[in-house]
Amino acid sequence: MNETELAYATKYKKRIKTLALIFMIFIILMGVGLIGLGIYMMVISESKVEIIFVGAILLLMGISDIPLGIYFRTRVNKRINNMSDEDALKRYKRIYGIK
Repeated sequence: MNETELAYATKYKKRIKTLALIFMIFIILMGVGLIGLGIYMMVISESKVEIIFVGAILLLMGISDIPLGIYFRTRVNKRINNMSDEDALKRYKRIYGIK
């Protein structure tokens, strides 16, 4: 593997880690939004059991999204760290159509 190919492999790994960070932030923001929506529905429910129940479900979904986002990034980073440079190069070439 020459220096250019090694640079491509490193570039691929760096971009995947950056994308994983962006997706983790997106997943956590969705979770925070669901938590806020669930709390809002529970507060304005005027003691209607159905709306309180839906609000509680949204709250639990939002709470579960936060560890899910962290787990996603941890798993991607672990997979990228264990990936060989040859595999990273092969994926980079496939994405960008390099022969």
